[in-house]
Amino acid sequence: MVQNQAHELFVAIDGDDTGPGTLARPLATLAVAHKKARDSIASMQGDVIIHLRAGIHYLASPLLLAAESDAGLNGHHVSYQAYGYGTNAQEDATVSGGKEITTWKLHDADKNIWVANIGDIRTRQLFVNGKRAPRATLTDISGPLTRTTAGYDIDNTQPQTWGNTGDLEFVYTGIYPWSEARIGIEAIKASHDSTSILMKQPAFTWASNLYKSKAPEGERKNAVSNLGMSRPTSIENGLGFLSEPGTFVFDSSMPGQHKLYYIPRKDEDMQTVQAIIPILEALIQGRGTESAPLRNVTFRGLTFAHATWQVPSGPNCFVHYHGATYYVGGGLQKIKLDEDAWVTVPSESEYMPSAITFEHSRAITFENNRFTHIGTGGLEFAVGCSFNTITGNVFEDISATALTVGSPSADKVANQETKHNRIENNWFHHIGNEYHGSSAVLVVEAQHTIIAHNQINDVPHAGIVGYGDGATRGVRITNNLVFNSMNLLADGGGINLASAQGTSYDDGALVSGNVIRDTLTSYNFGFYPDYATAWTVVENNIIYRADTPTVLRVIPPIHHVTFRGNFWDKQPYGYDKLPATVIVTDNTILPSDPIEAAIASNPAAKQIAEQAGIEHSHPLYKAVQ
Repeated sequence: MVQNQAHELFVAIDGDDTGPGTLARPLATLAVAHKKARDSIASMQGDVIIHLRAGIHYLASPLLLAAESDAGLNGHHVSYQAYGYGTNAQEDATVSGGKEITTWKLHDADKNIWVANIGDIRTRQLFVNGKRAPRATLTDISGPLTRTTAGYDIDNTQPQTWGNTGDLEFVYTGIYPWSEARIGIEAIKASHDSTSILMKQPAFTWASNLYKSKAPEGERKNAVSNLGMSRPTSIENGLGFLSEPGTFVFDSSMPGQHKLYYIPRKDEDMQTVQAIIPILEALIQGRGTESAPLRNVTFRGLTFAHATWQVPSGPNCFVHYHGATYYVGGGLQKIKLDEDAWVTVPSESEYMPSAITFEHSRAITFENNRFTHIGTGGLEFAVGCSFNTITGNVFEDISATALTVGSPSADKVANQETKHNRIENNWFHHIGNEYHGSSAVLVVEAQHTIIAHNQINDVPHAGIVGYGDGATRGVRITNNLVFNSMNLLADGGGINLASAQGTSYDDGALVSGNVIRDTLTSYNFGFYPDYATAWTVVENNIIYRADTPTVLRVIPPIHHVTFRGNFWDKQPYGYDKLPATVIVTDNTILPSDPIEAAIASNPAAKQIAEQAGIEHSHPLYKAVQ
């Protein structure tokens, strides 16, 4: 018997699903190739490789991978990869959950507005010629708004010109400095000289109950916002707002005949433009079990694009509290910040979903792929996912969190744990483009996670977030380059930990060799040990151009955290009054005018700076220069 002989299948957008799937006679769809691959997996004597030829491969439904039929066996792997992977002839293959819109007609010649009928499809995103098209937005809301139990009253008729009422969305940026809610309009009731705006329920009531606080005085006065639900900061998706090239509006006012309205950019011809809306909420779902995990599956050189998330357009809307979570009703708690200051938080929250998810999966590899134009989260390894590798990928233009590892729902038992996953040499940028509390990388109650040599830039909140709540152990965040984080919301950091990271320094977190710079909004921290962070060593990092390099006094207080050998541009907040078990030693304040010159002239700092980010020997390094 021949051993280690690969079984190969080929897929091309001009292929034929009745053919054999050879290079000469490729299949037409990934779904059929997946089904044919299963026939070879049960008795595999070598790797099974599915090659995708150039073009956009549209999925009719998510690719479902199950342990009993899709796992690599006998030490072999099942691979999905771009044809020519790893060679100069590698082709550009995209796995898409979208649909191309080609039925554009000129709607308003004076304003150059085009329209397309899309049937009963609903969408929150549109991507034109490889660029995200923002929804038309109103930021100048004239006249005072009077809050009511059901919505708002306004003493003018401006809302009566907004159009497509049921698709309008109020956006509340900074409702708390770390929160941004999105709540739709249910109806607009007009009178002669005033307007009543009724908001979607139950979302508006949930938000009204959640966003209640009393701000502290003095040094913590920016900790919470007093804005509450008094007025939105902007309104999106109104036909009356559509005036800027490159923006669009989705209109569902006519059942079964939904429409897209779009103003093309100056270089776009609507007769030949490529316009794609995401249809699917999931692209790939990999599921094993506790006793039989999905294993040995690899994805190489592919682009994953065009997934969406429709929950925010429904009656629950998007009542965001913090990070990747949102509120769906239920209990609320009043958390004391100071003697007379408090904030309301949910007793339980949901996590935003991702386009590609795995549960109970081992030895899954994502290597040198691209995740882009995604209207939800990107990639998630949830409960029971271990020994997986995410390396050399580019994550960009993603509406929510790019990469999530871990699960808050995991039982604290061995076969439920998410452990020994590696996140290395990836580039995360322009993440959280719609849900602005999102981070680039989120680690939730995972064990022995390695986050090393990644570049993270241009994110609206934190770059890397690590939540601990009793299950977290041994997180290693090393040699990453994080800059231009916190560029919209506040109260976060370039790297942000929360709660206990272990049970001792031996199994706690290590944050080392990172460069964290340009943490942009006010009330931020380069490295943020939030909410009783414990058992963490922060050493040999360079941190500058933040409100403060780190914070040493928070509520609840941090404990058993050591800061040593770091370089920063000022003394951190709380240095004058350290908590009892917080150690700050052998750190160096570098002159900040300019600090880059000071880093270059200090041998130890220079070495840290040169080694942070994507490794110079990695092919992706050239792309970030």
